[in-house]
Amino acid sequence: MDKMKKVYVSVAKTVEHWNSEKGAGIKRDGESDSSHWGVDVSCMNGSFVWDGVRTFEDKLKEYLLVHVGYQSHQLAIMDNGRISFNMIENGDGEEVYNDRAYKGQLYLCNYDVYIEIHTIEEPNKELLSLLLPKAMMY
Repeated sequence: MDKMKKVYVSVAKTVEHWNSEKGAGIKRDGESDSSHWGVDVSCMNGSFVWDGVRTFEDKLKEYLLVHVGYQSHQLAIMDNGRISFNMIENGDGEEVYNDRAYKGQLYLCNYDVYIEIHTIEEPNKELLSLLLPKAMMY
């Protein structure tokens, strides 16, 4: 890759109840509750530079680990261009790795990741002269 890329990441999170035996939409006590709600995770939005040395997947997973807590979940590419994955979390938003042993209410958290990739170009003298036609040239 000859030009570096700046990748902008925007994250959205939706949550629903999770029961380790009965699945999504079921509370811990077995009561059915199919409500979904969004959680503000704008603090997870940001960007990174991708120079092509490491794979895009590695750079994105590193970003998601640091900013979202993503470990090694399966990423899914959705038909509208977003990337999606989910995690089982407790009420504090911490991932629960053994949901059958956890005693409190669990939540299925769906993360949607939207990305934009911009090319970073350092302008040369000719491009700068086009951008700034009244500037003095040396």
